[in-house]
Amino acid sequence: MIVVLYIMIMNYFDGIEWVGFNHASECRARIHKYFQDYFVLDYNHRGELGLQLDDDPVIPLKVPVVWFTFPGPFFHFEPAPNKSWDHRHIGFRGPRVKEWIRSGLVDFKTRHPVIPVTNPERFTMQMDEVIDYISSPVYGSARAVQMFEGLLLQLHEQHTLQPPLSPAEIRVSEFITHIHQKPEIYWTFKKEAKELGMSYSHFRLIFHRLTGLPPYQYINHRRMEKAARLLRENQLEIKEIANAVGYEDIFHFAKLFKKHFRTPPGRFRDRSTLT
Repeated sequence: MIVVLYIMIMNYFDGIEWVGFNHASECRARIHKYFQDYFVLDYNHRGELGLQLDDDPVIPLKVPVVWFTFPGPFFHFEPAPNKSWDHRHIGFRGPRVKEWIRSGLVDFKTRHPVIPVTNPERFTMQMDEVIDYISSPVYGSARAVQMFEGLLLQLHEQHTLQPPLSPAEIRVSEFITHIHQKPEIYWTFKKEAKELGMSYSHFRLIFHRLTGLPPYQYINHRRMEKAARLLRENQLEIKEIANAVGYEDIFHFAKLFKKHFRTPPGRFRDRSTLT
């Protein structure tokens, strides 16, 4: 009975094939193409970008922003001249997409499916987790589909009316952006809280509200995500990657990486199928 139930649960998530996925923090790609038989969730976290479908007027994409590409139109998107953009994408196809469309989880009927992201820290963290898991799945493909559907659901949830950020929240949010860009730096959060003009307990409360994690857990999370990206993108030695994300002790880094991803750095690289 348990085996039958397990098979039913696993079959529930059937019907999705991952076409490609990546995070390029300094992307200079200029995309001009038809997406013949697959869909892509694109996210620009930072950088100027314009989007055009067929011969329609160019839409300036105000970051942080998500958009979908899909079969049909000819898509053009590219950064400003001599500029780069922080690009994450996940490509997918399969019969399960029809159910997503039917239920309204995704909408490809809109001519310009552009969605501003209202909580970029939370969205970025969850999208990185999905990309890392697809790259090196631990529990199988069903978990990847479930995680991706959670990401799509987050785009719907953000439509719920949220109060504007307070001045203190804006200051902490800007600080979080600095961590996102340079997680390898040794951050002293009590000192940073003081410089932001607030107590550490207040700072920590706001930080947790914006990211879903307390400060030290968040910085470790960002470091692991950056390490995973470096493992997927190049052939740097593990020690070089450890140093690049703020760890001088390679054994300590490997221990933390395995705890985070449930697999050692070397195996993560070997199992990655990034395209």
